[in-house]
Amino acid sequence: MKKIISVLLTSAVLASASFIGLQQEVYAAETKETQALSPKVGNKLLELQELAQNKQCSSAISVAQGMLGWKNLTGYEKVQIYNFMGYCHYNTDNLVASTQAYENVLAQGADAPLGIQQSILQTISSIYLQQENYSKALDSIARLMRIVPNPTAELWVLKGQAHYQAGQYGQVIKPIARAIDMYKAQGKSPKENWLLMSRHASYEQGDYKAMSDFIRELIRYYPKDSYIQQLAGAYSQSGDNRKFLVLTEILYEGGYKTDAGTIKNLSQLYLMEDAPFKAAKLLDKEMQSGRLPNDLANKKLLATSWFQARDDDKAIPVLKSAADQSRDPELYIRLAQSYMNVGQWKEGAIAAQSSIDTGVKNRQAAYTMLGLCNLELKNLTAAKGAFQNAGGRQSRAYIKYIEKEVERVAQLQADLNVKEKVIEKNELLENTEVE
Repeated sequence: MKKIISVLLTSAVLASASFIGLQQEVYAAETKETQALSPKVGNKLLELQELAQNKQCSSAISVAQGMLGWKNLTGYEKVQIYNFMGYCHYNTDNLVASTQAYENVLAQGADAPLGIQQSILQTISSIYLQQENYSKALDSIARLMRIVPNPTAELWVLKGQAHYQAGQYGQVIKPIARAIDMYKAQGKSPKENWLLMSRHASYEQGDYKAMSDFIRELIRYYPKDSYIQQLAGAYSQSGDNRKFLVLTEILYEGGYKTDAGTIKNLSQLYLMEDAPFKAAKLLDKEMQSGRLPNDLANKKLLATSWFQARDDDKAIPVLKSAADQSRDPELYIRLAQSYMNVGQWKEGAIAAQSSIDTGVKNRQAAYTMLGLCNLELKNLTAAKGAFQNAGGRQSRAYIKYIEKEVERVAQLQADLNVKEKVIEKNELLENTEVE
């Protein structure tokens, strides 16, 4: 930012370097008459200008200061002397004296041609910014804009810069937006730094939507990979996960961002946007490649992805490995569900019991799954006990079913026993008759 101000400042000061002839011409254009310098004053100023060009500013300033004591100086002549002194003080890095001299120019009122006033106000505004005197800078800019019929885009930007440096971010965007619109209307691209200031001001206000708009403009006019990454971050901060996903995917597939953090973020975004299969494929590929560590956290993420994608054959080995390593009850209950989905009831019962033993939160679901697995395995007593622990209307219905099933089996067994006794009795009778 200081570099930008330095450029503005140098441009403004250099504009006043040939102050004698140029500023008379400006005034002539405004009033159709030229205020003349007396030969004595004009010749002396030409001598002083030559001294300044030969880097003898201190001597030139001393002589100019003495000239202010001459008799019968006109206001216009004072304007030229003070203007010269301001220029020389600036070249010797005496910014305080420079601004004071320029303020003395403005103090001459109507004797200072409008063109000179405009140039001086822009110059001292830039100097005040360099001195971090933001209130005076903004005051000078306001004075300048009051006397400029049609402020330029650069002047609107200067106003925005002053607010920016003062930390008044809420007042930055509007003036810079005016400048951007003016440039676009002229078929010119807005300057990169204007967009960068607007982006940062939006960020400081927490307006991530506006920030993403400015980053899109940066990408449009100054395409850089870093701006694409910044836009992804802006979408993330604004909660626009779908746009964040698309940009992150572009960065990954384009090879711009392939680090472990990006891969993991992308997989999580896939899960958030109901694309678990893509998440699982990405994680599986990158864990096998070694770019993503095959650690517990990533195993859990991969297991979750395969589980949500309903690919139980691929989910089971990862879920079992992660569950056994972490003793995470939530992973065990997912493992139980996957085993049940493929009809592996014995393994499902073991996993459901493990989830209970490790403190699963949804104990009702875990006991229900344990009951269903035992029911399929015909372990009716164990199934009934699991449903009793689960509780609820559904479990009561299963318990009634189990009780009826137990009665039915018992009745079948009793009938079978009676039948066996009848057969045995008949066999005994037959053997007795033969004898």
